[in-house]
Amino acid sequence: MHIISDGGAVYPGDLAKAFGANSSFVMLGSMLAGHNESPGELIKNEETGELTKEYYGMSSKKANEKYAGGLKSYRAAEGKVVHIPLKGPLEETILDIEGGIRSACTYVNAVSLPDFASKCIFIEV
Repeated sequence: MHIISDGGAVYPGDLAKAFGANSSFVMLGSMLAGHNESPGELIKNEETGELTKEYYGMSSKKANEKYAGGLKSYRAAEGKVVHIPLKGPLEETILDIEGGIRSACTYVNAVSLPDFASKCIFIEV
């Protein structure tokens, strides 16, 4: 059985927690959005000069209209459309994620992700 963590990962530590809770996959939509390599049109704010990219989740009204012929009456739009400041190349974010997971593994003396999950203990504070 596979577990997919879906819930707004923002920091590398969010991925470490998901993998520590035995997730097989972690969804990274907004974390990967806004990079040079990410899809979306580059938008320049004429007043500030800031560069952004439009981002919307696949459960948003916009995605339903674009890919599913509209939002069905029995569904609710779960996402919104936002403009994310341009983050530059994706490589730095990937290296941050990789470093964060590697660092978390050292905290529990794990040599792999399955080993990491088996060694994590969550404590309610």
